[in-house]
Amino acid sequence: MEEHRDWFEPDLLIRIYILVCIVILATIIISPHYHPITLALVFILSVLGHNSVIIPITNQIKQRRRQEAEEAKRVQRDLLRNKEGIVLKERGIGYYLNGHYNDAIKVLRESVHFNSYDAESQKYLGLSYLTLNRYEDALECLKRALRINPDDADVNAQIARIESQIEFKRSVRRFYNVKDKPRPRNTWRLPGEAKSEKMMRRINRDLKIEQERASRAAEARNYFQHGKIHVDLQRYDEALKYYKRSLYIQQDLQDYEGEVQSHFQIGVLYRLLQRCDEALKHFTASMAIEQKLGNREGEARILSQIGLTYQEMGQWDEAIEYYNQLLAVQQELNDHAGRGETLHQIGLIYQKMYRDSEALNFFNQSLEIAREVEFKELEMRNLEQIEVIRAKTNSELS
Repeated sequence: MEEHRDWFEPDLLIRIYILVCIVILATIIISPHYHPITLALVFILSVLGHNSVIIPITNQIKQRRRQEAEEAKRVQRDLLRNKEGIVLKERGIGYYLNGHYNDAIKVLRESVHFNSYDAESQKYLGLSYLTLNRYEDALECLKRALRINPDDADVNAQIARIESQIEFKRSVRRFYNVKDKPRPRNTWRLPGEAKSEKMMRRINRDLKIEQERASRAAEARNYFQHGKIHVDLQRYDEALKYYKRSLYIQQDLQDYEGEVQSHFQIGVLYRLLQRCDEALKHFTASMAIEQKLGNREGEARILSQIGLTYQEMGQWDEAIEYYNQLLAVQQELNDHAGRGETLHQIGLIYQKMYRDSEALNFFNQSLEIAREVEFKELEMRNLEQIEVIRAKTNSELS
């Protein structure tokens, strides 16, 4: 049967048709008189050509065009569905970030319906369920998000936390055996059993508090991530809003490390926006927490920003004071490259103050460190400034 179908493929029929045409044409050339057999062959050829060649090829072209049109329509439908899914996803995430969790679930479920392979929609749908303590639904959505994007560490951590909470609740139910053996209120208890039940109630209360704290901590992390995204897009006002929301929750939860990060990022943004007084307030708050935590690396990072802020404000003495504190911390941390950069900044300040001899001293110290640690870019900057001061001195002498 397969061989029979191949015989009637259009390409083969076209070859046969052309071959017969050549034979008839040769017959006409050899015998120019219109012989009845020749006329009969021409008629038969035209009928065969129309039924066996022209009609199948026409139908094949029409079918191909129909398929192309259907494919174009399908692609257009998919594009529209994806676009609508993206709009719904953004709206749902906005509801989640603003605390409207039921609205977020409703909208994100529609988004997932349009695009079930979008990891972010699945993630925020799961987080919305988690905030409302619907652990089974949350776990299902977060597992789907993890299958789509296995590299999301936050989703992995949330799944582990939910599974541990579910297992803990099951163990509590097994301990009480409430479902299988309900106990009347005034039933006699074994010695120590009342104490155990009181302990379990306290554990459940503490667990609920911990769940709420974990949920709010996740919300603060999400705000912080959205702030970073807006910074990358250079939407600094929007980034400030998200960082401040994150900071508010972190302060409520006494999450000191999170507070440090939020204060620092807000301070950097205010410095970029030339709102230096507000930047200094946040840097100072961040510094106080770092000192309380005993984090010298973080303290050095903030001292650098405070010095740079005073430097941009033109308050040279304050900038030098903080840079000197920074040098002491960097010496303690053996941060040679950092010390070289700080010495260079002090040199620039003295140069602005027209105290070229002191500036030259700091540039030379920075140059020596840059060569020790092979910091080529810093070495070149120091050499340029040293050359500028020497040229200025030579011109004044001449």
